[in-house]
Amino acid sequence: MLKNSFLYGLLFILSTWVLTCQLTVFAQKRIPLFDTLRTPVYVLDTKIEVKDSLQKKVFLNMPYGSPRILNSLAIVPFRGYVIKQIDLVYTDHPVGANLTQLTLNRLKALEAVCPTCTLDSSTLWRLVIQTDCPSQSVAQSHPHGFYLHYSKQKLSDRKNTLAKKETTKSSIMADTSATYRAIAGGLRSFVSGKSKFADSVVLSVFRRNQWNKMLIVADITGSMYPYIGHLLYWLVQNNMSQRMSHIVFFNDGNGTEDRLKRAGMVGGFHHTSSNDVEEIIQKASTGMIAGNGGDIPENNLEAVLFGLTLCDSAQHIVMIADNKATPRDLSLSSQLNRPMRIILCNTEGGINTAYMNLARETKSTLHTIEADILDLESKNEGDILVIRRKRYKFTKNRFVLLK
Repeated sequence: MLKNSFLYGLLFILSTWVLTCQLTVFAQKRIPLFDTLRTPVYVLDTKIEVKDSLQKKVFLNMPYGSPRILNSLAIVPFRGYVIKQIDLVYTDHPVGANLTQLTLNRLKALEAVCPTCTLDSSTLWRLVIQTDCPSQSVAQSHPHGFYLHYSKQKLSDRKNTLAKKETTKSSIMADTSATYRAIAGGLRSFVSGKSKFADSVVLSVFRRNQWNKMLIVADITGSMYPYIGHLLYWLVQNNMSQRMSHIVFFNDGNGTEDRLKRAGMVGGFHHTSSNDVEEIIQKASTGMIAGNGGDIPENNLEAVLFGLTLCDSAQHIVMIADNKATPRDLSLSSQLNRPMRIILCNTEGGINTAYMNLARETKSTLHTIEADILDLESKNEGDILVIRRKRYKFTKNRFVLLK
């Protein structure tokens, strides 16, 4: 057991170092990365959209370990269009290998067939790291290369609008700055104890449970703002360095269009292991601004799995969730091999049974303002459970709300 734990820890350290190498390459090329995504296997949307569609996608395929582009002519039909996003897709194999030179060579190959790719500062870049590669043969079977997402807008049309946008740029920046100051200032008000909020579920749960070395994974979308304020207040008042190992805020994609969201591939994480409350406020505030609305479901489990790649040694995994937002990625629950402590916010209309079923399937616990619900996996067919004056029945291997 100790030997396996050491091996897993070593593999994690090596894979983190490899990721750092890739980030260094992008920094040297002055290419901004907005996110990194770790996923067992990246499933490509191979459908090439028609010319008048809102989104055009091209995957420039490269062999494993090679910078050679196998299908460079694939981008020809889309030349002259604005590139919205570029994903560099590769495998984390062999673990510990220095991929810096390979990444540089791949970027040079991309520039050779698409000279404007690395020049547009508005293009979003993402690293997609595939982790299900126990052997070279498996790694070779996974996709490698650049996934280009084009917009409907042509470069010629964009040039005509840049001048107009420039005149409003300063006012937009001022609005964003003002929003950031308002959010950060409000969170500071919670930290100081000046701001109060009637639903004290976060404070109540933490006061009842003495959890240390927590990986905290918290929904940072708009309705969760006061709950995050309570979280920060509690951490400051209760020996943060002992209580928290890492915190991950998630916002369901940093404003990604709803139609592009796929379970396990949404992103939008803002995280830190710092005990500096100002850094945490900064991560929370930028995460809220970047979220930019969208549909109701959130990427809770993707965020938990992402957090575990950063902090696998955490003693407790604590998810602070919006009860009104069903996770879009419940299909990822089978990838969790550890229980969670799920704190449910916004429960005035009753408990979302999706969270009850998730807790049962993963042997996790649910926590409301009044109680800690610890034994959902022990319920049998026909059992009735009362939570916050609502009755729930376990039937056909699922919890349902009784009318």
